[in-house]
Amino acid sequence: MKKIYFSLVVSILIFFAGEIFAQPQPPVLIDPCGLTNVELYPTFTWNPSANANRYHLQVFQGVNVVIDNSNITTPSYTVVSAVLTNNTTYYWQVRASSNGGVTWSGWSSTCTFTTVSQGPGIPNLVNPRMIQ
Repeated sequence: MKKIYFSLVVSILIFFAGEIFAQPQPPVLIDPCGLTNVELYPTFTWNPSANANRYHLQVFQGVNVVIDNSNITTPSYTVVSAVLTNNTTYYWQVRASSNGGVTWSGWSSTCTFTTVSQGPGIPNLVNPRMIQ
C-alpha cells in the first residue's frame, strides 16, 4: 500500500512540476513587422503564448539594445520614452515565460521596422511683414 501511495504522490508531483515549469512556445510577432514610417512611440504586439504570464521584449538598432524589458505581462508594449530616433531601422524579438521568468521560451523570429523621417524644420521667415 505504501508503494502505491508513494507512486501516486510522485506521479502527481511530476505532473504539476511539468505544468509549472513547462516552457511556452515562442510568441509570433504581429506589429510593427516589415513596416516603414513607424512613429517614434510605437506599440509592439504579438500573439500570446499558451500559459505565458510574462514576456521579454528586446529592440535593437544594429548591435545596440535600445529596449530590454523582461517584465511585460500582456502581449503588447508601448514605447513611452524617447528611445527611438527618426529614419532608423530597428529589429525586435520577444520570448515568453510561464513561471514568472524562471524559464523562458526560445526567442521569436525577428521583425524589422523603420521609423519616420524627420519632419520639416522650422521655417525661416524672409519677410516679417504681416499679411493683411
